[in-house]
Amino acid sequence: MSNKTDNELTRRDFLKTASVASMATLAGGLSGTGALFAAGSDTIKIGLIGCGGRGTGAAIDAVMSSPGVEIIAMADPFQDRIDSSLKTLREKVPAAVKVTPGTCFTGLDGYKKLLEVKEVNHIVTAAPPGFRPLHLQAAIEAGKNVFMEKPVAVDPVGVRSVIASSELAARKGLAIVAGTQRRHQARYLELMKRIRDGAIGALVGGQCYWNQGDLWVTKKTPAMSDMEWQCRNWLYFTWTSGDHIVEQHVHNIDVMNWAFDATPVKVMGMGGRQVRTATSSITSPSSSNTRTASGSPASAARPRAAPSASRRRSSGPGAPPSATARSAGPTPGSSRGTRPTRTSSSTPTSSPASGPASLSTRGSASPRARSAPSWAA
Repeated sequence: MSNKTDNELTRRDFLKTASVASMATLAGGLSGTGALFAAGSDTIKIGLIGCGGRGTGAAIDAVMSSPGVEIIAMADPFQDRIDSSLKTLREKVPAAVKVTPGTCFTGLDGYKKLLEVKEVNHIVTAAPPGFRPLHLQAAIEAGKNVFMEKPVAVDPVGVRSVIASSELAARKGLAIVAGTQRRHQARYLELMKRIRDGAIGALVGGQCYWNQGDLWVTKKTPAMSDMEWQCRNWLYFTWTSGDHIVEQHVHNIDVMNWAFDATPVKVMGMGGRQVRTATSSITSPSSSNTRTASGSPASAARPRAAPSASRRRSSGPGAPPSATARSAGPTPGSSRGTRPTRTSSSTPTSSPASGPASLSTRGSASPRARSAPSWAA
């Protein structure tokens, strides 16, 4: 594993991995002094864009990560989401909530008004993924540090926008952190250390997948316009979520890229419309095959049904993913070889409980699995 510490994140890290840190790092570590503050202020003053469950949770995480963190402004297209979020925040972190009616903004352009609040020096954006590149660009242009949930974008145009915003942030001395938090979970760090140390030899293949039940769904009511319904039910529309592989399976793809120290340069994908056809535009099942620059093939799939019992590695809804790496046998001091490597990852749409979640490697001792919360955005 690299000798670089968690406090030494660079723009290259962000561009290569589509983000590697958690809100705790943004609030408490990137500066190397224990906190990251705007010039002239000793308090982190957060503006929350996107007040659903994940946005509310991320704001609470920020407050709990370090002293001197306040939530002073909120924006969401819908007033009821702001009201619900405020209620939870006042129950969980009452002392940190400094929001007033004058710093709550609704509508699709509410984020613009929030960014005009001069006291805000950090943005937490957990609005639907389709909006994130736009929110990031506006926040960086306004001179704010940003924590953004994963995925950072849903299409190539959005990804290029995020890259441009990250370059602007580097020139302005601002920080961007996103929510692919596997990079900071102890068991994943230990697993990658063992791989890098050659504990299982040269990798020749692997699988990474996550079994869970159906996620939430918002049904359309007669009072909702199509736009309101799709914004509220954003998980099930490709323009707002990027589809299931982008929105949720990005965690597992990131783990595979990390394990093999490579990112795909080619991909071929296909999908179908067999389930959720009445309330969704996303594919199910779907699959993709990728190839790295070294020629190593990989595959990712989201089957409609659960995998066979022999391949299950998780414990039902909300369980953390499992990763399995196959090796050619222990090779002390080396974890890379010249043999072509095949990797695969899959995310079934539903699965019954199947025992404790685990993270393991074949052919060597593995870090003992520990339960961890799901960070579904």
